[in-house]
Amino acid sequence: MKGQIIEQIAQGNTEEAIETVEGVLETLKDEYYKWVALKSRFGKLKSDSIKGTVAQEDMTLETNKIQALVMEYYKDLDNTIREHFQESEQFSLNHEGFRDRLQSRLMEKYQLQELLGLGDSTVYYKAKQWKSDRLVTIKAWISQNFTHEAAAFSESERIRYFKHRNIRTVIDDAGAHEVPKYVILEYIDGSDLRAIVEKTGPRPVYESKRLLHKICDALYYLHKRKNFSSDLRPNRIMIDEEGEPIMTLVTGFKTRIDANYSEILSDFQYMSPERLSAKNGILEDDVRSNQFSLGVLAYFLVTGEHLFSGESLTEVINQRQRFSADPEYRQAKFDQLRGPEDFTGIIVKLLSLEKKKRYANIKAVIDALDSCKVPSRSHYEVTRESYQRCIALNPDFIGRFLDTLTEKLPVAKERLDPTKIDRKRLEIMLHNSINLMIETNVDDSYMDKIRQIKGHKGLNRAHYTSFFGIFLEHVAECDYMWSNEIKKSWDLTLEESIDDLDR
Repeated sequence: MKGQIIEQIAQGNTEEAIETVEGVLETLKDEYYKWVALKSRFGKLKSDSIKGTVAQEDMTLETNKIQALVMEYYKDLDNTIREHFQESEQFSLNHEGFRDRLQSRLMEKYQLQELLGLGDSTVYYKAKQWKSDRLVTIKAWISQNFTHEAAAFSESERIRYFKHRNIRTVIDDAGAHEVPKYVILEYIDGSDLRAIVEKTGPRPVYESKRLLHKICDALYYLHKRKNFSSDLRPNRIMIDEEGEPIMTLVTGFKTRIDANYSEILSDFQYMSPERLSAKNGILEDDVRSNQFSLGVLAYFLVTGEHLFSGESLTEVINQRQRFSADPEYRQAKFDQLRGPEDFTGIIVKLLSLEKKKRYANIKAVIDALDSCKVPSRSHYEVTRESYQRCIALNPDFIGRFLDTLTEKLPVAKERLDPTKIDRKRLEIMLHNSINLMIETNVDDSYMDKIRQIKGHKGLNRAHYTSFFGIFLEHVAECDYMWSNEIKKSWDLTLEESIDDLDR
């Protein structure tokens, strides 16, 4: 908008520039009147509270409603300001300029490579350290509105000395006083937990237990150092190429100015009841409060759904109120949990509305996870889940496999020639073959189905062995949870398939 006004004045269109300014002021005036109405409503509530003319339950309900309306107002105002004052040289349009400024600050230490992610106030780059060729992540702040810079620097400096397998390392925080501000983080080659669950669905019980155990171990490490992560949510946990969950703790620079609406919405989804009602979200005892957030995270892992879902704060707050007030609604939510009773019981206890009914500390949660028994899985289940992860997180998995197959295997090049057969049909045919091969071997009928698929006629054991060898290379590369256990399961499944196909 500022750029538009300057351009209008430069072109001599002063009247148009005045009309533009008046239009902005008129819009902001409407927003101001909305705020006055909200402020008046809150003032009346405060007055009624002092007089004692309103029941406490009604007071709490009205307070929550006003809180939700204020947040909705914040969202509208934020959108209005962005619409009118975020200049035409927005970051998305001025990316190269910002990147050049940041690179000049990094000088000869790091070379920016690619854009990893972009938020309302921050941007993430993949970069390489010149001296060691080590890959790192650089988090930089687009906005420079930092009202608590000293505290932010102190926070990142403290986190920098944390060393744990499941906590993201702060490599260098010297950029805290630079413009633009930045910190150097450990580079993680993987996806965040929220994206994984949204793409692949709820995690199996055994995997949920494993991930929760790792996260609890990291929390125990933090709690012993008097650090209580209030940002325990799936989008802040990365799963690296070895299947390890990595918690990101670099939140020290985030201020109210930097927080965007989606972050605030996520806060309301994962914060404990006592943290939401505490002044400024600060609690003296966060050991048990932290557990509620862990319970909401565990619920998301096991069910694939948010315990408190919604597109707006009003929807989320309404669900939280119902969860707190309605035992039947709460039980209906718990009934969606899958797994042994001693495992789901841990999640239910973490989600206790009263702190004193949760575990005494995170170590007690770890002990409970250690003691609960999760059923073992067949190798078919392991391979099926592995394949699902590959295709969910790598949309071009089958296409890449087809390219490698036709390049390395002569018989595949002859029979799966994309110039002779529609490529889409080829990919579907490969996908169907693999799906049938990793089904539970109840009888031989599924192998008959495979033999009927075009392209299988005349193939022998050597062909299938080569086919599966190439396939397994791709699985090992794309399955973020790849391990010796998963490899053994694949070996068993494919060996059985080869034996059946070679009969």
